[in-house]
Amino acid sequence: AKSITWTVSGVFMSAAQATAIFALAELAINVREEIALLRPYGKFLSVKFVVFFAFWQGLLLKALQGLGAFAFFGEGHSETLGVTVIQNFLICVEMLAASFIHFYVFPPHDFLKLLAQHRLQDLLDD
Repeated sequence: AKSITWTVSGVFMSAAQATAIFALAELAINVREEIALLRPYGKFLSVKFVVFFAFWQGLLLKALQGLGAFAFFGEGHSETLGVTVIQNFLICVEMLAASFIHFYVFPPHDFLKLLAQHRLQDLLDD
């Protein structure tokens, strides 16, 4: 029952993520001219990298745990706790890397350009 639950959960999670990506891609196509100044594709890829990498990393660690790769932590709760600590540490390292990537991909001047464009448009509409 436990493996069926993991399989069904993984399928639903993958379907939900695929739907979210499809909806986001459709939105980006429909508003690409309005958001061109924001360079959306790098932002999209950087956020998706964080989400997908953490998800697949968690699945990989669980699979390795099932194969006994973390048996040196001990049986039962100690092994599960050890895997959780490893995953939390890896996520912290990944977030450090992602913060540098996000600093490059989400520069403040992008939003200042967009704000200036909207203010200009408001002035022209008046």
